[in-house]
Amino acid sequence: MKEVSWSVSVIEEETLPYLAGIKINEFYLNPESCVLAFHRGRSKLAEIFHESVSDPGVHCPHNSYGHVSSLGCKIVFPENSEPYAKPTFANLDEGISALERKVDFASNPLFAHHLKMYNHLRNVFKDEEIAFSGFGYEGPVTTAGLLRGQSFFTDIHREPEKAREFLKLVTTSVVTFVHFLREADGGEKVNPNSGGLCDDHASFIPPSMWPKFVLPYWDQYYNCITTGKRNLHCENLSPPHLKYLAQAGISHYEPSVSPRLNPQTIKELISIPFSWLLSPFKATSMTKEEVRGWVIEVAGSGVNHIWLEVDKFLCEGNGPDRVAAFIDTCKEIK
Repeated sequence: MKEVSWSVSVIEEETLPYLAGIKINEFYLNPESCVLAFHRGRSKLAEIFHESVSDPGVHCPHNSYGHVSSLGCKIVFPENSEPYAKPTFANLDEGISALERKVDFASNPLFAHHLKMYNHLRNVFKDEEIAFSGFGYEGPVTTAGLLRGQSFFTDIHREPEKAREFLKLVTTSVVTFVHFLREADGGEKVNPNSGGLCDDHASFIPPSMWPKFVLPYWDQYYNCITTGKRNLHCENLSPPHLKYLAQAGISHYEPSVSPRLNPQTIKELISIPFSWLLSPFKATSMTKEEVRGWVIEVAGSGVNHIWLEVDKFLCEGNGPDRVAAFIDTCKEIK
């Protein structure tokens, strides 16, 4: 068996507030609640897992909708679940017109809130390096879907040329936003080493339509943000989608939750290095022996990296035993 890397991460936006006894929307919207979540939440994690789970670094709560909020989407912060975005464009013409105008990302109220949160965390956690990250964005297809809602996936059939024009403008806007964030953080606009892309909604487009509605915009995006490796997170792809990943020049593929795939299928169809996730909702339904068997089986399937996400349910009952079984087996096979 080849050596396989592994990791355990924490779904911080859900787990830390839960362990700290605060609401998720407070974690996002109240700087003092965010501080409390990191103080109490990390302390509880250490108690539960005896420090076998890495201490999450302090940062602003991750909001994937920073970019689309700048384009007019209303971002809703439910009391006890993560934020979501409401579509803003009634049709493609409205969207194209809006995207042709210059956007001042710095004037976005949510960005001002992000800066306030960031500076507050820096003042409180003076001995830690606070990442500027958190004010996020999605890939071209997902962004188009957020801006137009589910209607975008009928737009590509009813008005294909206009949908492609919309996608090109969306991608340009995403790139401009990435450059804005990198400059705000004192970095280079184009990373010479690597660039990441999260574009789950690309799975909603049939494989036969990818050459027209996915690949050109992924290429536009990557060309503008990196000259190095192209890393991709895209959930719920099907086997016929996979052949296009090589055409997109993907260096590493992270399928996360993708029920139509398994490691053996991915290994048979593409030669790209990839990761495989043991999701928390699956781990909670398994015995320790089943977790151990999962690790051994997946590690021998040709995967390059395996990982487990810890949510609030894995912090309760028999959950910590499942996490320990994952960690112990990974150490054993390594």
